[in-house]
Amino acid sequence: MKCPFSADSAPLRVLRGNAVPGPLRLESGTSPTSKLSVRHYRKSLRYIVVGSLLLLSGCAVHSWENGPAPEAGCRDAVARTEGTEVRWHLPMETEDRERLDRWCAPVGSPVVLAATGLAVTGDLDSLAVISWNSHVGGGDLTRLVGDLRAGQLTGGVPLRHFVLLLQEVHRADARLPRAVAGARVPSRVEGVPATGDRRDVVTTARELGLSLYYVPSMRNGVAVSSEPAEDRGNAILSTLPLSGLRAIELPFEAQRRVAVAATIRGRGRHGEWKLQLTSAHLDTRSTGSRVLASLGAGRRRQAEGLLTGLQGEVPAVVAGDLNTWSLEPLESAVRFLRAHFPQTPIAPEEATFSTGWGYSRRLDHMFFRLPGGWLARYARVDDRYGSDHHPLLAWVVPGTAELLTAPPRAEGSPFRASP
Repeated sequence: MKCPFSADSAPLRVLRGNAVPGPLRLESGTSPTSKLSVRHYRKSLRYIVVGSLLLLSGCAVHSWENGPAPEAGCRDAVARTEGTEVRWHLPMETEDRERLDRWCAPVGSPVVLAATGLAVTGDLDSLAVISWNSHVGGGDLTRLVGDLRAGQLTGGVPLRHFVLLLQEVHRADARLPRAVAGARVPSRVEGVPATGDRRDVVTTARELGLSLYYVPSMRNGVAVSSEPAEDRGNAILSTLPLSGLRAIELPFEAQRRVAVAATIRGRGRHGEWKLQLTSAHLDTRSTGSRVLASLGAGRRRQAEGLLTGLQGEVPAVVAGDLNTWSLEPLESAVRFLRAHFPQTPIAPEEATFSTGWGYSRRLDHMFFRLPGGWLARYARVDDRYGSDHHPLLAWVVPGTAELLTAPPRAEGSPFRASP
């Protein structure tokens, strides 16, 4: 069982079946904030009580053996295609690094794969970007990609090119370390899709012919002799080549969290463009003397660490499960990232996370930092595809606003001018 939180954001529109998102409303340079009503505060107080009780229950972590921090070999090598390298960014604090090393030791190397059989032809004037917490195998990634390619989520316009920013994906590999002195291992999370066919992210990427950049954050439980060992973390999958790979280890709060960033390049009618994309997953809580930081300060510290590692790239998209389950005034990580990604449009109102016992929150977020003339919008997808989180689907339009009034091109775009 995983630590059961993730939370907040602010207004747009729901994607229902093959409905197209409505006209974009975006004023460059603005940073929208939501208005809280008394009713909202009362509801949030109920959530914070539930969240605090869950925090007190804790999340099981196993230490395989006491001892000094082990050698963190997970950063030394990359299972990769020729010529690919990953740049690592670590927190400055020694205590953070020692704790991160204990969590890093029992996981495997990052994985980088190139897309197969998908040539980039013609102008690419818009791009779909999906952010999704896939619940460690519980989400049906193959069905989601099938719906994207069939145009089920974009008004019947099939998508040839898109990028997936994923959290809580897993890799199954018998070659992962079986035991490491001093290592830290969380409890196993094992979501199973409705099909019953639980596949890891490496296998799925190969089957779908997608580029993959995967970096494990932690081991996925103690290895079971009858099954391959697993680790879990964040990934970027894309129909386009990935470059400029970065692994950003966030300041330690409760578990090791590694954000992954990559750059894609395209060419549209207005020339060449590039876009940095980041998938991040913040902690649900803080531990030890920092336990009160669970209410929001810990996630703010991780957001600051994330921004330092990204080094101010423009244009850029950051998305993921921020686990902002607390009261909105305490969740300053969202306000902090909006301030540094000022082209972020107003967010969907609907909850993005829910449990079978009625707890639901808006946990997943997308942030945009775009140059003049670029446009972006995003909405929640209704179908959870077997996960406990809804995907978020964004459209990014490089170039100028006149693209919004142009007829759909071969690549397609659900953007339409206002009537």
